[in-house]
Amino acid sequence: MAICGIGYISDQRLRSNIRRALRGAEVMVDGQVYPVDLTYFAQANTARAVTSGMANCAVTPAPIPTRNGDFDFRLGDGGVWRN
Repeated sequence: MAICGIGYISDQRLRSNIRRALRGAEVMVDGQVYPVDLTYFAQANTARAVTSGMANCAVTPAPIPTRNGDFDFRLGDGGVWRN
């Protein structure tokens, strides 16, 4: 499965913490956990540019979820983002 992303860091003092969380991320697909490094996500210059910017994508070891499967991201800092 390919994962694409773009983001904006509003407080540059948090940059290293955010990169550490992205580096230690996991993708959970249908109950199986796959480690992924999401630091390749594109960085927008402004928050507004996130919606019109081009995301970077990379293929991960995670399979494509089944039709009714469960899918979420777990960041290295303990945060979770669900699709």
